[in-house]
Amino acid sequence: MHMQAAPSQAELLYKNFQVAKEKLKSQTKDTIMDKYGNAATGDEIPMELLLGQSERQVEYGRAGRIIKGQGADIAKEQI
Repeated sequence: MHMQAAPSQAELLYKNFQVAKEKLKSQTKDTIMDKYGNAATGDEIPMELLLGQSERQVEYGRAGRIIKGQGADIAKEQI
């Protein structure tokens, strides 16, 4: 099809293309929202978590193992 030979056909094809493009775009967006959810509308995250701060204190030895603190009482598995 030539643009100058049939301008009304070209315009109709372009409109159909735009409709299909918008439909695909909204379908993709819906699929992503269903899979991952919308984090922007979720509950607010506490400020302590945003800043990476907590009242927890942990001491590590030279080998990188926990000496005192939050994780000292965690059971270790034998592999």
